Amino acid sequence: MTENRLQSIMRERYIHTPQNRDLWEFLDDIMLQVNPDSPRPKVMGVLWTGAPDAGKSTCVRQYMKSYLDNVEGATKTDILYHQIFGRSKLKGELARLCRKTLKIPDVPDNPGKNYPTYLLVEKAAHKLKINGTKLLVIDEMQKLFKLSENERIDILEAWNDILNASHVPIVLVGVEGVDEILNMETYTTYEDKADLKRTFCSRFIPKKLTPWTDPYDTKYVNFLLTINEEICQLNNRANDNGINISSNPFYKNDEIRELILLLTGGLTGKIIDLLKWTSRKIVRYELKEQITAELLKETANELAFEFQGE
Repeated sequence: MTENRLQSIMRERYIHTPQNRDLWEFLDDIMLQVNPDSPRPKVMGVLWTGAPDAGKSTCVRQYMKSYLDNVEGATKTDILYHQIFGRSKLKGELARLCRKTLKIPDVPDNPGKNYPTYLLVEKAAHKLKINGTKLLVIDEMQKLFKLSENERIDILEAWNDILNASHVPIVLVGVEGVDEILNMETYTTYEDKADLKRTFCSRFIPKKLTPWTDPYDTKYVNFLLTINEEICQLNNRANDNGINISSNPFYKNDEIRELILLLTGGLTGKIIDLLKWTSRKIVRYELKEQITAELLKETANELAFEFQGE
């Protein structure tokens, strides 16, 4: 019994949130731009940012899963996901995109400086067209942005070029600060900075996954209720003696809701981890089936969360 409950608690689940729903609807709509018979002259994508542990990548990956599970006739090439490696540079990452994600055989593993970047862009765009891809997701974009000024300019132009040549929307996913690449004051040598920013922003609409901030927000309360029902599964459960445990659930307690925001910074991923591991502790050590402030603080310390407070 305990083992089954632990497996249920620790199993990876996706909790849909209002913030994620906004992105999902946006992705639904930008995919409608793809029409091989009548390609749009200008296709829009999105720059999707948020703090670490905000749930950005999970949101996008679960959108892909939902699409494949629910859209009739959907194929795996409709939405392609590419994650950028650390210490990457543009040319090497474009080569990985071509080889690993798009399965283009005639791209070298390590294209040298004499291998033209524009050729990689053309190959990627052509394969996206052949695949009939409707959406390309590029995750961990921040790993490409800690580069020199000229390299950052090349990045902006490369994604613009792929999007324009393929007529396939692109989702660029990264942590907060990635959008600092659009701060034109940091560019000293590029002549037409205003045009660079205008061109990029007209194609990649910036959207941010914001943290929860209001403990009394009904959407936040419902979010916690969903976690309680789908992950924690502690309340309204009969114990081994058949006695129903119906103590006041944590999501109805104002102080507990405030504490969860304090311990996690309101980040969706951290909130789920905090409640998951607290529930695991309760079941593993056969504690009273109630999430308390003391247990939440203990778990936050064990998970090495950084927070302000007692």
